[in-house]
Amino acid sequence: MPVSVIDSRIYRNLFGTEDIRLLFEDKSYAYYMITVETALARAQSKLGVIPEHIGDAITAGCHASKLE
Repeated sequence: MPVSVIDSRIYRNLFGTEDIRLLFEDKSYAYYMITVETALARAQSKLGVIPEHIGDAITAGCHASKLE
């Protein structure tokens, strides 16, 4: 009994290329989430939603290379 789309006999080959598997790898996924969140923080800083220096501070403190 399949528990995910990757286990499905119908859909599993949708994720069959190496490039696609790398995109959905945990570390890659986390990197892209961090990239989006830090860009959002910088945009909010520029618009005055959060203090001006915070966007850069968040970006400086968030590095995918520090992920375990």
